[in-house]
Amino acid sequence: MSTIWLDDTVVVTFKLRREILEELDELVRKGYFSSRSEAIRKAIIELLNHYSEERKGTVKKAQLKATALR
Repeated sequence: MSTIWLDDTVVVTFKLRREILEELDELVRKGYFSSRSEAIRKAIIELLNHYSEERKGTVKKAQLKATALR
């Protein structure tokens, strides 16, 4: 994977199976996204948010257990 820095935006190059790209293009054609880039950005943000919330939940559970043991 290669990257090119442009201001605060990074260009990322990666490989994707043709079938996945065709599905992505279909979402763009239907107007769900203005471009492939927008769709991929939103997907990555969703993924990061999911894992961020999961980590927060894990931390809260650990904190509750520690408090209960006192």
